[in-house]
Amino acid sequence: IIFGSLSVKIDMDDVEKAEFYVDGELKNTIINPPYIWIWNEKALFKHTLEAKVYDKQGNSVSSGEMTFYIFNPFKS
Repeated sequence: IIFGSLSVKIDMDDVEKAEFYVDGELKNTIINPPYIWIWNEKALFKHTLEAKVYDKQGNSVSSGEMTFYIFNPFKS
């Protein structure tokens, strides 16, 4: 359960870019370190989060979908 914004940090070597998805929708792509994303939108109740990381050779790995509950009634 999350109150307020959600912060996600990718801590891996050889990262070319990181993509962050909420409920299957791409929310942000980061191409330069640090690979930290803060989701701060009005959001309530159940959602899913997935992070995809790409290396410099084009290979990718996914976190898989993680379910969470959030209460962020107002964008900060």
